[in-house]
Amino acid sequence: MRPPPPPPSAPSRTPRWLLLVAGLAVLALVAIVIADPLGRRRRPEPEEALPKKTRIVAEDPPTRTRPSPPREPIAPPPPHRPPSSPQDVTIVELRVGSGDVATSDTKVTVEYTGTLLDGAKFDETYGRAPFVFEMGRGHVIKGFEQGIDGMRVGGKRRVTIPAALGYGDRAMAKIPAGSTLVFEVELRKVEHRAAK
Repeated sequence: MRPPPPPPSAPSRTPRWLLLVAGLAVLALVAIVIADPLGRRRRPEPEEALPKKTRIVAEDPPTRTRPSPPREPIAPPPPHRPPSSPQDVTIVELRVGSGDVATSDTKVTVEYTGTLLDGAKFDETYGRAPFVFEMGRGHVIKGFEQGIDGMRVGGKRRVTIPAALGYGDRAMAKIPAGSTLVFEVELRKVEHRAAK
């Protein structure tokens, strides 16, 4: 005898909850496609893809700091005036001043240190009264005056003076005859002489 056939089943119905989940999945997929239509979202590269010398370092969290006070602008590198011949004065601007200009008709106040080429110091005004003289009157060696001419108050220069514009073949105290002199000069004050 044959077993009875199974009763005919009712057409299967999909549960509502399954339809709801499928609908949400479709909406999520649509949202991803709209947000990144061409799939250009940047994906992190695996470490193996980085160059061998690259190291991954975690960044420290930002720290709060007080704002620093504004800095004064950095001055351009000092200009250098090389000599056109061994008999010329060499001037190196160590600091460009912003005050009055020393010219041949002015009285100037300077501070300086004088050395020989080997660095031996022969004179300086620091620690005593500054040096005051009138430009264009022949009160100082020619090279010293040439080195100060055009300088502004507040400026500092290194002036290298060949023997021909210094003391020449004369020996002076700590300065041997025929010496090249090096002065670091700071211009403190400029006074204009009254016109006669």
